[in-house]
Amino acid sequence: MPSTDRLGATKNGKEILKNCGLVGAYLERADLRGKNLAGVNLTAASLRGTDLSEANLRGAILIKADLSQACLYRADLEGAILDGADLSMSYAKCTSFKDASMRFCAFRGAIYKNCFFWGTDLWGSNFCGAFMLGTLFYGANLVNVKNLYHALFNCYRHPAVGGPSYDPRPGYEKLGHSAIPGYSYQENAGPGRTCNARSY
Repeated sequence: MPSTDRLGATKNGKEILKNCGLVGAYLERADLRGKNLAGVNLTAASLRGTDLSEANLRGAILIKADLSQACLYRADLEGAILDGADLSMSYAKCTSFKDASMRFCAFRGAIYKNCFFWGTDLWGSNFCGAFMLGTLFYGANLVNVKNLYHALFNCYRHPAVGGPSYDPRPGYEKLGHSAIPGYSYQENAGPGRTCNARSY
């Protein structure tokens, strides 16, 4: 039997968590960076402050999961089910939520940069105070979304000072491209670029 750590990764790097059930699991502040959690059932799990950077969460079930303050940097949540999940104050950058179901999610105070909500069902979600610079909503369902216009979609920078500002100021330029090395997605997406949004 190969020895395993507490989260199921064998010493030779193979993952054994795929498609397992962790309903209601307490994984607060756990280090799950790069883990293969594809198809895992994390319904009602506590993932508060958990590091899920570059984790594979394709098709994972995260219904009513607590992901507040979690780090989702470059995570893959394509086709995941996050209905009712709490994503308040979470952080995501270059994260894919393509074709995910995210009804009634809370994004209050979340920071999401260059993320993809392509074809995502966001019915009834709350974006109050969210920072969504460069996030794209092509084909997303935005019916009954709350406080989308209280979210921030633009950032400004002074060429000499370099510090960011969330309000346009004299001498400040609107950021139009990503500063991430190797990534060059259009930022300033804004609600105006929610083209092809489905309505029911």
